[in-house]
Amino acid sequence: MYNIIIPHFNNYTIFCAKYHAFKLFSQIVTALFNKEKRSIQERRELLKLALSMNITTNRKIETIDKLFTVLGVDEEASEFIAQRNKKIIEKILLLNSENFTVSNNFISGFIDGDGSFFISFQRNGEIKTGFNITNDLFSKPLLEIVKQKLGKIGSIREGTKKELVYTVTGLNQIVDFLIPFIDKHPVFSEKSIHYVKFRTISIMLKRENPLSLESKLNAIDLAYNMNKKGKHRNLSKSQYLEIVRLRYSKEILVTQPFFLI
Repeated sequence: MYNIIIPHFNNYTIFCAKYHAFKLFSQIVTALFNKEKRSIQERRELLKLALSMNITTNRKIETIDKLFTVLGVDEEASEFIAQRNKKIIEKILLLNSENFTVSNNFISGFIDGDGSFFISFQRNGEIKTGFNITNDLFSKPLLEIVKQKLGKIGSIREGTKKELVYTVTGLNQIVDFLIPFIDKHPVFSEKSIHYVKFRTISIMLKRENPLSLESKLNAIDLAYNMNKKGKHRNLSKSQYLEIVRLRYSKEILVTQPFFLI
């Protein structure tokens, strides 16, 4: 961590709340690597630094109480957390007030880490594509920069779990701005597989409106089970295919001319 991770993020900066967490992480790792902070009082300082990296944590109050007891910290965990949160917010807001530059490659990496390409298969047979980036509440300055870099498309809103979500759902915005950007600055993780499907269907939707039955079936076959094998879908792939075929056959019956003899 000291020789590889810390130098990497010193060279390729992160921003907002993650930068605040990295600064404290760097202090802790450096102290441990140099065999500093070895007294009980100094260990207490390291513990408080570690607990001050993020507001959101999986550590319960009971766990923090036990850590305080082991190291003899003369402070209630609940009171420490309340004061800690205020200080974290102040420091992050101070960091966010500074001007910072974000490269296009940083944005592609940001998308790779926190972005999501999704395809919505609706019960009425319609297919829609969308994209979002989910991050903490303090990331708004960063998300605003991303929005600007992508041609001012999409919107930023607060989610249901006290997070910020940058979303792009307009088909023209996706095809005309988002796809050209990612084609030029690609993602490389498993998201690259999702992106290819997202890209294919988005372009298909723009070129062919409405989609033919054949195109819909191809889209379903390509992407219905993407993103963790479609586990968040309310219907199985076979159930959805049946709905589409049934709806299409009804539309054919309605539009077919008939003659009285």
